[in-house]
Amino acid sequence: MTPMRCAVLLLALLLSVAPAKAAESIWSGIVLATNAPQAKGEQSPEIARLRGKLKSVFGFSQFRLIREHTELIDSPVEHWLLPGKSFSLRVTSVKKEDMGYHLHLQIFQDKQILAETEARLGVQSPVFIRGPLCGRGELVFILVVL
Repeated sequence: MTPMRCAVLLLALLLSVAPAKAAESIWSGIVLATNAPQAKGEQSPEIARLRGKLKSVFGFSQFRLIREHTELIDSPVEHWLLPGKSFSLRVTSVKKEDMGYHLHLQIFQDKQILAETEARLGVQSPVFIRGPLCGRGELVFILVVL
């Protein structure tokens, strides 16, 4: 094999190997939104980052994380359940789209389905779902592409 032919073959091989794209993750959380005095303790980085948006959308000043889950999206269809004490969120990633994910969502109270919907979750646009009233606040379900 000539040196030129060997170089062309090597170049073709290198160009055919695309750099591996890191798999994305989706963070989901169940949050209790209230106007109670500020609680002490650690805060989830996702809640801290979304605090301003959450406050403007829901009108509450405090957001306490009840449960969270991060799912690595490494296959075309992913399923996960975010269980709470009485309320749970079941998520199915139906398909990857150009700008995010098409999701199938189900909200449960114990074993009873309260709501079922489809949503598009974008890289720069989290999904907020207003949940049931809880004490002096309200549950909020959040999904974010990390």
